[in-house]
Amino acid sequence: PRGAAPFGPGPFGPGPCGPCGPCGPGPMFVGGAYVTGGGAPPRPRPSQGKADRGTIYYGAIKSYSEERGWGHIDCPAAFQHFGKDVFLLRSALAGHSASPGTLVAFKVVQGQKGPQAADFSVLPEGSFGHAGAPGSLYSGEVKSFNEDKGWGFVTSDEIQTTFKKDIFLHRRELNGVIPSAGDAIEFSVEQGPSGQLEAKNVQLGGVGAGGGLDAGGDDGADFSPSHEQARKPRAARSSPY
Repeated sequence: PRGAAPFGPGPFGPGPCGPCGPCGPGPMFVGGAYVTGGGAPPRPRPSQGKADRGTIYYGAIKSYSEERGWGHIDCPAAFQHFGKDVFLLRSALAGHSASPGTLVAFKVVQGQKGPQAADFSVLPEGSFGHAGAPGSLYSGEVKSFNEDKGWGFVTSDEIQTTFKKDIFLHRRELNGVIPSAGDAIEFSVEQGPSGQLEAKNVQLGGVGAGGGLDAGGDDGADFSPSHEQARKPRAARSSPY
C-alpha cells in the first residue's frame, strides 16, 4: 500500500529504512562515543584475510544484546583484516559482562556469520588507547632497543599482568633520543594497524620523547619484530620502516 515502509521490521525493531538503514540497530560505541545508525565513522578498505587463531586482537565492545545473547566488537585491526566487525556470542564471554565501551582482548575464529571472537578476556579500563580515547600512562623500563634498526621493546610488571607481553617501541616516538636497556620510561599503549601493541606518548627519564616522524623521515609503518632481532642487528638489512 501507498506510504508503507519498503522493508519489514528489522531485528532491533521497526524502521522505515530496514535493518541496514539510518534507523539502524540503535546506539553503539564507536570512536569513543555512542552513535546511532549512519553516524559511524568511515572505515579503511579491508583486506578480507582468513582468521589466524594465534593472533590476539584488542578492541572495545560495540554493541551487545543480553536478550539475544550476541553483539559485536569494534577493532580497527580486525576490521581491516576481515572486512567486518567481530561477532561476539554469549558463550565466549565466560561470565564477563558485555557493556558497550568495555576494553577486551580476543582471538578470532571463522564462525557461521564470519569472524567470531574466541579466547575472550576483559581488560582494565584505560589499559590501552582506543578510538581516540587516551590510555593510561605506564611506568616501566626499556627491555631492549636496536639503534641500527630503530626499534625495541618496553615492559613493566603492570604491562605483563595486563597484556602478558612486552610492548613494541619505535624510534618515531623518541624524538632522536636513543634509549638503552634498563632505562626508566613512561608510556601509554595503543594498537597499531596490524594489531600489534605499541608504546606511545613516551617519556624517558622524565623528558618527553614522543612525536611524529623521526630524523630519517620514517613514517612509522607497523612491523612485528622479535626480541632476538632487536638484540642482534644485521648490517645488511635496512630499516623495516
